[in-house]
Amino acid sequence: MYLVLKISALIRYVFEKCKQLGSPARDTETDAKLKEIVDLVDSGDANFATLVPLFIKNANECLDTIYEDIKALSDKFKKK
Repeated sequence: MYLVLKISALIRYVFEKCKQLGSPARDTETDAKLKEIVDLVDSGDANFATLVPLFIKNANECLDTIYEDIKALSDKFKKK
């Protein structure tokens, strides 16, 4: 359980950084991805084998969205 608590702190940190780097319009999506992980931890069924893959999947989805938003903005400025 100690490991799950330490990983939970890391997970919260990563998603806070995603919110800082991403568009404020995407905060709801980011919060939902974090809530999915927090719900797993709160259920008591979380272990390393279930928590880490879900974290990696959700964090990568957030990062992909940030990248797509930056790319779209970059393309918009290149057209001008």
